[in-house]
Amino acid sequence: MTTAIVPTIENHTNGLIVTSETIAQGAGVEHRAVLQLVDKYRDEIDTLGQTAFEMRSGEIRNQGGTGRPVRTALLNEPQSSLLMMFMRNTAQVVAFKLALVTAFYQMRNLIESPIVQEALFGMDHDGFMLG
Repeated sequence: MTTAIVPTIENHTNGLIVTSETIAQGAGVEHRAVLQLVDKYRDEIDTLGQTAFEMRSGEIRNQGGTGRPVRTALLNEPQSSLLMMFMRNTAQVVAFKLALVTAFYQMRNLIESPIVQEALFGMDHDGFMLG
């Protein structure tokens, strides 16, 4: 039995993204293996938008501090969907694929909702500026 992982979708300056770390956790594979797939299929992934990378702080250690910074891929929805196609379809990967698609859909709907648009941008329900 697999444990359901709810993917964290981030609202980044380039739009909605998911990190390679989140994909690794959800798919039940090592982050290193996900980055190897990103590197192997980089040309194909880049046809769906330029792949962005950033260095994120390492895991917190028991004795204090953090580990080495981790190279992390920032993937948009089409890029992450393509990457997931390259993974072996274990039960956990299939469940995570569904969760990932659902999470992107829900986040996009949330961001596009009139209430959020009004709160973020001061727009009314017809798209006109308030005040």
